[in-house]
Amino acid sequence: MDTSPRRRMTRPAIQCSGDEMLFDFVQRGKQAVLDNLGVSSASGMSGFSDTLAGVKIETILA
Repeated sequence: MDTSPRRRMTRPAIQCSGDEMLFDFVQRGKQAVLDNLGVSSASGMSGFSDTLAGVKIETILA
């Protein structure tokens, strides 16, 4: 069980559009994206790259 203190998430400084960020969240999972941004937070949202090709993710998000 995770007992680390939670902090309120603030919007990280990103170098991509919201559409690119959303695609990245869906493809790789929120935790992987947050880790790359250096945000210390726990997320249970897994990515779907094992089950959906990038083109299918784009279609779903369109």
